[in-house]
Amino acid sequence: MTTPSTPNPTQNEIIELVASIQPFDALEAAHIDQTLRWLYSGLPIFRTAKPATPPTHLVAYFVLFDIDAQQLLLVDHKNAQLWLPSGGHVEPNEHPYKTVIRELKEELQLQAFFFQPQPLFITVTQTQGI
Repeated sequence: MTTPSTPNPTQNEIIELVASIQPFDALEAAHIDQTLRWLYSGLPIFRTAKPATPPTHLVAYFVLFDIDAQQLLLVDHKNAQLWLPSGGHVEPNEHPYKTVIRELKEELQLQAFFFQPQPLFITVTQTQGI
């Protein structure tokens, strides 16, 4: 793999995060490889205009878990028509960790407390045009 054509500190941190994920299965390993190739390509990675410009861009999801009830929260995403964890688009030059904090505050008026601040998995999913 080559390095990004225009090094960006946030993009380099994201590459390190993705590369650190231990895949659960062959599909996730393929998604990690696909994502790393995309991140190294020099293509834009942050959404700059709604709904999907550029068509491939970063989104960070986070799972809210109620320890006492032993339940997690999924939301009915109206555009994707899928039940998904809460999340949002990663803003330009924003670290996905900060995206989680911002989106949790914006969407649910909650403060983030992380059981594990590192990403647990990665998936490549088409949410437009389903």
